[in-house]
Amino acid sequence: MKSLAVVVKQISYRSYDQLGVIKACARQSGLRVVGKADTQLDPFGYDPQLVWLLQETNSLACSLTFTGSNSDGDWLQNFRFYPSAFCGFLDEGDEHHLQAGHVFAHRGFRDQVRRIVQSSEYQANLRPLLSSCTTVMPVGHSLGGAMAELFAACVSRAPQRGQAGYADYAYIGWKYARPQLLPELDTGTPASACV
Repeated sequence: MKSLAVVVKQISYRSYDQLGVIKACARQSGLRVVGKADTQLDPFGYDPQLVWLLQETNSLACSLTFTGSNSDGDWLQNFRFYPSAFCGFLDEGDEHHLQAGHVFAHRGFRDQVRRIVQSSEYQANLRPLLSSCTTVMPVGHSLGGAMAELFAACVSRAPQRGQAGYADYAYIGWKYARPQLLPELDTGTPASACV
């Protein structure tokens, strides 16, 4: 069987598809779609973002699959490359002189990650499920790949209450619990063909 990383990378290219197609592609590789969150178009020019949660049925490992650029609004965000703080990777004064080991985040990518993780759908439908996974692997391509990298970096840094970056981590982090097989997302949508 292909490694989970290879399989979910391939599914990330399909992440724009409808639920039935994602289910079919996931099932072919021993995965199930267990959650989904999306944001709506807002009046400030941000296009909807979508993230899927997939779980491998044997290992109980999960993948958050972020969608890539697929609209003019996404490309506008891609060009918002201003340096910005995210998840405590900067300290006060870094905007004038970056200290060793500190990094700026790309503002457009950072804002897209914040939009999805701060959305009520993500907080209600995905974040509570992460504690049931043995591990969580964020993946994506294009814009989704950048979002996955920022998500993973924040989870790895894990700033605590009172530390720089906790305001971001508070929406992203989760407490591990006993892993369990999650039920497949059922919206009445049957699996269709993965072509």
